[in-house]
Amino acid sequence: MGALALACTGLAACRAPEVASFRVADAAPIELRLPPECEHWRAPLVSECADVARAFARLAARWPQARAHGPEPAPLRLLVAADLAEAAALYQVLQLDGDPKVARTFRQQRLAIVPLPRRDALLTQRPLPPLTWRQTLRHEMAHLLSLDRPQLQAAPAWFQEGLAEDCTDSWRTGAPQAPGMAHGVAVLALRDFLDRQPGGRAAFEALADAPGEARLMAWRIAAERACRESPQSEPWRAVQGWTLADLRLALGEVPAGEPAFVGREVDPPAPVSGAGAEELLLASWPGETVAVRAHPGFLESASRALVAQVGRSGTPEAGFVIAGAGGQQLRVRLSKFGGFAARLEPLGSAATHPLQDLPADGAIGTPREFQIQQSGGVLRLRSGDWKEAFPLQPPLRLQFYVRDGALKVTLR
Repeated sequence: MGALALACTGLAACRAPEVASFRVADAAPIELRLPPECEHWRAPLVSECADVARAFARLAARWPQARAHGPEPAPLRLLVAADLAEAAALYQVLQLDGDPKVARTFRQQRLAIVPLPRRDALLTQRPLPPLTWRQTLRHEMAHLLSLDRPQLQAAPAWFQEGLAEDCTDSWRTGAPQAPGMAHGVAVLALRDFLDRQPGGRAAFEALADAPGEARLMAWRIAAERACRESPQSEPWRAVQGWTLADLRLALGEVPAGEPAFVGREVDPPAPVSGAGAEELLLASWPGETVAVRAHPGFLESASRALVAQVGRSGTPEAGFVIAGAGGQQLRVRLSKFGGFAARLEPLGSAATHPLQDLPADGAIGTPREFQIQQSGGVLRLRSGDWKEAFPLQPPLRLQFYVRDGALKVTLR
């Protein structure tokens, strides 16, 4: 029995994950291991992997696969850990180095581990994992595929990261989609970083000081430009002398998308089939916060409704904020039991009224529906028998958030 199999059978948290092999393009066989509660994701994730393989085959065509005239290599293994505890246990059993929270590909083991942020039914019962998490999976899939191309493995680390990042969005690989929210967040982060830096700095040295998403976007832009400008086997040499001013010029060619969230993981609003509604999911990493802005047009109607449900995992601080133009905002805090508390507060305030004040109206995971009406600078909020009016001047901005938990929202 291999080390990975021993790890999974020796850990209670692993719960004997399902495993099956598949092939994409002319790559080595790929073993995809999923937690049992996520087995319904297999078919769509295999499709994602196939999409990445097609894109990567085009991007990496100049670096031949080492196995072209040799024996079939060992399978590539892609393991999805159910949460950080399972990822940490796998690292310990397999004697892997690094932070288990960070998705990572291990060259010697021909293995990538991509952890989910938490074990929560709101996350695992969805038809697909969150969009931002799927982009991470695509990135690691690209790294796995690069393992059998020795000349590419000899490239600078930034180039390998940039090439993998270029496979993360399906709109980049031929699907008819526009750049999404995650792309917009990375572009905005890089732009903000460049605005605070002198243009004469050497780009690849300066990027060590950039936020992670900005750094990945910069490497992606540089790798794409290098491959476009040089047909050689070492295209990174075409941009290795870049300054931050050169990077800023290249950034100007990149479509921005909509930077509408902070933190990970996020499934942005998507139509619910046959329901005339949109649904979004926020699933934060332990101790971290993720927030998503609703589309500005949602509150332009005189009357709207939403249903919010807090997941069972963690110790969540969850809710939504409606900010007005008059220096105030309405915060609605939500509990796991469907309870809530609403309070007007100064714009930009943090949550202050204690969670223990939230009434427990039902069982854990009980959804809570709200009706929102506005007219004449007054917002009226209703839920069940409760209703209250709040002075809020338009235009109104709606944001959902959760810290250390999961939150599902249906917009109607």
